[in-house]
Amino acid sequence: MSSTAWYPRAYYVEVLRGIVQVHNEPSQSYLDVVRCGRTVFEKEANTLMKLLLRVMNTRLFLRKFPDFWTQDMVGGMLRVDCSQIERNEVTMLVTDVAGFEHLGPLSLGFAGRALEQVTGKQVDASQTGWSFEEPDADEVTLRFSW
Repeated sequence: MSSTAWYPRAYYVEVLRGIVQVHNEPSQSYLDVVRCGRTVFEKEANTLMKLLLRVMNTRLFLRKFPDFWTQDMVGGMLRVDCSQIERNEVTMLVTDVAGFEHLGPLSLGFAGRALEQVTGKQVDASQTGWSFEEPDADEVTLRFSW
């Protein structure tokens, strides 16, 4: 396997299941998958992307984030609601992702780390729609504030 190649979603789902099973305890497993999402951002964002994120303002980044999502994600849609950006809050809705187990906390970590890169501030993040009882939810809402 190569760290720069894309693999079928089923492979990624198996990796995430393995991460969850390491501790097999919901709160710790959740944090592990969030950390995995943050790490995916760090590894995926090449030097050019990181430089671009440093010069983009938050509003422009949030407008372009669905394009970044489409470029890297096969299937699913991401919508961004910037109506509360003046309050340093944003909501993202991820839809049509049934079968991608643990995408909720993974996306939370990935998008949260990207926002930290853009804003230069620590980001508080939460999500709804995903749970260990429904790990392959078709719709996940991500909320961020900074």
